[in-house]
Amino acid sequence: MSMRDILVTDTLFIGPEQEQELAQHGLRVIRHPSVTEEELCDAIAGKHGYILGGIEQVTERVIDNADELKAIVFTGAGYTEFIPAHEAATARGIAIANAPGGNAGAVAEFAFALMLAMTRGIVDRGTGGKPAKSLQQMSIGIVGLGHVGTSLAVTLKRYGVENVYYFSPRRKPHVETGVGIGHLPLEDLLRRCDVITLHTSKNAGEPFLTSEQLDLMPDGALLVNAAYPHAVDVPALQAALEQGRLRAAYDAPPPGIDLGRLSDEVWYSSRGQQAFMTEDALYMVSEMATRSLINLLQTGSDLFLVNPDYRGVRS
Repeated sequence: MSMRDILVTDTLFIGPEQEQELAQHGLRVIRHPSVTEEELCDAIAGKHGYILGGIEQVTERVIDNADELKAIVFTGAGYTEFIPAHEAATARGIAIANAPGGNAGAVAEFAFALMLAMTRGIVDRGTGGKPAKSLQQMSIGIVGLGHVGTSLAVTLKRYGVENVYYFSPRRKPHVETGVGIGHLPLEDLLRRCDVITLHTSKNAGEPFLTSEQLDLMPDGALLVNAAYPHAVDVPALQAALEQGRLRAAYDAPPPGIDLGRLSDEVWYSSRGQQAFMTEDALYMVSEMATRSLINLLQTGSDLFLVNPDYRGVRS
């Protein structure tokens, strides 16, 4: 059986088990982690498949150099952030799949940990004997009720938080009833909740929360962002934090501002995105990406195909 080469970026995804499964289907893994656009243009040439596990951007120039490429699989949900040339790929007849929900539990767990760390003073090593308000006493608003938001809602209710609300453009009555949460319009959610946690995709807007919407949040409210760094208007966030009106905890810091002088009680962020990084989440996503790539190369179809219009071009 002749082998076809596939490109895998980053070393977190596609372990020995997945490499063996790919090999059984005639696919040989070629690794090239953390590539620049120039390196990616060279690396993509001659590859039939591509599992995007790094932080690189798939630009139109990259697509132009993908002379043999038939399928791209992104190891997460928000593929458009990393494949800005997804329309160009579709126009070239290249299938794209993602891995929605594969790391949902890990991200929800991380967001929950940020809430606890900030509300209980863990990040700033306590408040010198000042009593903290329990998370169970607070009203918590979830913005975006996809895989991550739903998982977080379940976690919060199991923890004993009575007042959990959500905003989503489409209501989900089955989740409201089954989990025990309420739906509110976005503005009402922002006004009412002590903690707002963001779980929208980048497609929802950049920024999603504007300066005017931040102004609706009550003084002292906590904003948790485990979605994407530019989900919130950056200058407005900086002003609210520096004034001491709001507090925030991010999975990764928004670029372009320096918040290092703020106390940990007001602002906390990981150095880079960490919410998705648990062993089980990485394994799950690797399995999903492997199966999707095999399906796309063998049949042209997959449960997680995001651009079915590519078929009209390829046929």
